[in-house]
Amino acid sequence: MTIYYCLAGEIKMNKSYKYILLTILAILTFCIIISFLNGADPRVTALLLLMTLVFLGLLLPKEYIIITAIFLIPLAPHTKLFSENLPAMTIELPFAAVYGIMFLYPAMKRAGQLKGLWLLVGCWGIFSILVVLSWRHAGSKNANELFAVNHFAFLGALLVMAAAVYTNDFDFKKVCRAFYTVAFVVALIGLFQYLFFPHFINDLYINAYMKSGMDSGYYGRIYDRALSTFGNPHTLGLFLGIILMFATGSNFWGFTNRWTKYAWIVTLLSVIILTRSRTTFICLVLGYLFLICFRRYELKKIIYTLGTLAAIFGIINHYLRDNWIDKLLNYDMSLHARFVRWDMALDRFMSSPVFGVGPNPNIRIGNDMSSVPIDNIYFTVLASYGLLGTAALALTLFIIFYQLIKLANFDFRSKNIALGLGCSLLMLLIGNLSGDFLFHPKVMGPYMLLLGCFMVAGQIKTGGPTKILIVGNAKSIHIQRWGTSLAQKGLSVHVLSPEAHVVEGCSVHVIKGASLSVLSPAGMLSFVSRLLQVEKKIKVVDPDLVHIHGAFSFGWFAASCKGSPVITSTWGSDIYRYAGASRLKYKVVKSILKRSDVVTVHNRQMADYVEEKFGVSKCFVLPWGIEDRVFRLEDHKGAANIREALQVPEANKIVLSPRGMTPLYNIEVIIEAIPLVLRSDKHVTFCFVRGAGSAAYEARMMQRALKLKVNDHIRWIKKFQTSEQMADLYRASNIFISIPETDSSALTIAEGLACGSIPVLKKLITYRCFYETGAVIYTVSDLTPANLAAVVNEALKKDAREIRAINAAAAASLGTWRNAVSRMVELYESIHAGRQVKGVRQVE
Repeated sequence: MTIYYCLAGEIKMNKSYKYILLTILAILTFCIIISFLNGADPRVTALLLLMTLVFLGLLLPKEYIIITAIFLIPLAPHTKLFSENLPAMTIELPFAAVYGIMFLYPAMKRAGQLKGLWLLVGCWGIFSILVVLSWRHAGSKNANELFAVNHFAFLGALLVMAAAVYTNDFDFKKVCRAFYTVAFVVALIGLFQYLFFPHFINDLYINAYMKSGMDSGYYGRIYDRALSTFGNPHTLGLFLGIILMFATGSNFWGFTNRWTKYAWIVTLLSVIILTRSRTTFICLVLGYLFLICFRRYELKKIIYTLGTLAAIFGIINHYLRDNWIDKLLNYDMSLHARFVRWDMALDRFMSSPVFGVGPNPNIRIGNDMSSVPIDNIYFTVLASYGLLGTAALALTLFIIFYQLIKLANFDFRSKNIALGLGCSLLMLLIGNLSGDFLFHPKVMGPYMLLLGCFMVAGQIKTGGPTKILIVGNAKSIHIQRWGTSLAQKGLSVHVLSPEAHVVEGCSVHVIKGASLSVLSPAGMLSFVSRLLQVEKKIKVVDPDLVHIHGAFSFGWFAASCKGSPVITSTWGSDIYRYAGASRLKYKVVKSILKRSDVVTVHNRQMADYVEEKFGVSKCFVLPWGIEDRVFRLEDHKGAANIREALQVPEANKIVLSPRGMTPLYNIEVIIEAIPLVLRSDKHVTFCFVRGAGSAAYEARMMQRALKLKVNDHIRWIKKFQTSEQMADLYRASNIFISIPETDSSALTIAEGLACGSIPVLKKLITYRCFYETGAVIYTVSDLTPANLAAVVNEALKKDAREIRAINAAAAASLGTWRNAVSRMVELYESIHAGRQVKGVRQVE
């Protein structure tokens, strides 16, 4: 009992115990080697191997026991290698039985949290009971038929193993990676075997499956089909197809490198094609169609995928061995024989419809042939276990699908993983129309283990997203505000930036390399380098959510490495100006928006534009709002100090240009308009804020002002201004000018309104939200220096004190920054939980 509780993880081991166990493990390993070399009784070797597995399980963490089982199930040789007297099964069956007993107690302790998993264990227990009942009812005297219990006990034991690893630190990603790895190994063995047909692999995995009386030339006649460790092309193809379908449905959850993923996909598809299994081909196509229905993939992606499959199929068919396309489509090879067996199975069912005819319903055809399986799991269950078995099978499948639907609502990743498992099961159910794969330990065993681990992981409550990766330039005031505000909400915020800059409360990861044209060799190298850096950084951070700010080229790198939910917040200049600069940039913006799960926009006009221009309807309107504790009407000493610091005469009115020093904001038009404004009123001072703009562009504007002889009426604010300093500038100014080529519902305008200043704006459709507030706003329709000067002079004639209160009240209706941050966190939680986001128009 002490050993049992120790194995079950109920007793903590110190180093001394571990050293003792390592010594025992070494001795057992030595004994196994000696037994092989000296030709000892194979049953002794098998016993030593099982004892080794027991002590290995004592040393390894429980999740590594699961990983060991994942590798052992498809790679285990047949027990016939150890002894002719052992029942016909592979070595993973006693392995699972040993560990099922070892972990039974800790698994039962957690039965309350894993009710769905234990329901499945009960279903396999029902099948085990039905084996005995049908065997007794049939009056069979062949005790070997009772070994059918092995398969059901094996599947139940795997679920018990999964239940035993239920801990808060259980990492399901490791389990997925183990499945991907073992599928790759199996595929490589299949390729090696197909090309070279090595004897040692055949001895381990093919010849051992042959029963007495079976034609030894059978496997020789199918040398042109991949068999790998399964000894059967259909079983191999379906196993690889299930893993491939799971990976596709789950968005390749667990992969971190795109090139590794591509190599993995090509390898598995190549071996699947080499199996020449029509069952697998049909199942894969139908499984992919299920994914299309549930995911609503784009037609272009479907065409690309099917084209790739056709290309791989054609290349392999052309270059490897003889052309077997005619064999593949030959109906008379096997389907006709199966139809005959199914008809005979129905006759056997009618002879005992309730309990069936026993666990060995094989059909004997002719006088000189051995009995053969029915090759249809539904007819097999019906004939073997009758209506009771059919009801038990239906109940088992219902519980599995019910649990998958239930777990799909847990979070974003669970939804994808459940979809992958669901489509894999549908593949398996279709494949069982022409085979008995549902009870096959090497096919259903891995699926049950993967399902059990997913059900365990689904019970570990992780709450909302905790780690956010913001993608954008850390020098941007928007990135700094979002990063700091989200960090203050308790989130772990990481910033992926092309430039180094401190963001308070956040970890900043810098991507090195200049942004060059990809049409040049240097640009291509820079592109590849930056893409690899972004992949590596995302792998290291492993975020719950990726939030791209601005659909620019840098954001494309993060969107292309999608492994987590992606949100893109459009800034205006990205969709209006950047996307219109060239066809390539338009493709970049569209690609980012298409790959995003949700696109946030500032107003309805931007949402309409994104849908019309880029064909993306998953827009969520989220105005950023203003920091009302900073940008407010009340006058402070800071506003008076602005005049003193800038040496603006008390009698002069102040016209503020708060936008950055870049050509986008038409700063040169404002400079050209200054002499025209001064003709009407000499007591005006213009203040230009460089912000995040260009110093070189600012220098050119200063030279232009000198030529126009208006430099005495201009103040150049070169230092970066904090929010508090900008609020003082707004309160000190009479009017402020915002006349960019393109814009979103700029936060700058809302902040100026909140401080009571009068805006002079260019006529843009995205500014409609400001006009709807009832604020006093002046508009320039045809942007020229003369027209701008006329509007500025008209605005300066107004009594600013009367208008300030009106504009400040209007700004309150635009929302606050605190509300925007709270709504963004709620959006994060909804996407992470896989819930439908209210307010998102989704028609794709």
